[in-house]
Amino acid sequence: MDTQYSILIYRVSYLSFVSFLYGLYNLHYNLAIVPLSVFITSILYWSNPINSWRRNIDIYVVKICAIYQFIIVYNTKCAILYYFITVCGLCFYYIGIYQYKYKKYLHSTYSHIIFHILANVGNIVLYSETPEMPIVITLE
Repeated sequence: MDTQYSILIYRVSYLSFVSFLYGLYNLHYNLAIVPLSVFITSILYWSNPINSWRRNIDIYVVKICAIYQFIIVYNTKCAILYYFITVCGLCFYYIGIYQYKYKKYLHSTYSHIIFHILANVGNIVLYSETPEMPIVITLE
């Protein structure tokens, strides 16, 4: 991918840091780690987007974090809205992959940017909910 496209995704990756700060501000410490992790791995990869271990780590971290939040959000008041926004974002991710496959790099880049935006809007929706108590998963 051309540098002009990757720099756009690099820049939009900073939205995850905003989500992280918003999560901290609203006392969602257990959830704020998600956008912080995505921010770090995205910046690491998109600063020099070559097919390497940095790309693999970015993809795995995003998948693990998404699964974690999808499980945590289940019992919240905002679950339906969060799932809707986030699944729409995931659709744009896969649209971007399809476009990349056919060398439509500008369209692929914009799809990936929309994915980042929607994922972070979903985070903001989730983190806007007032934490009544820390969420702890126990095995009994």
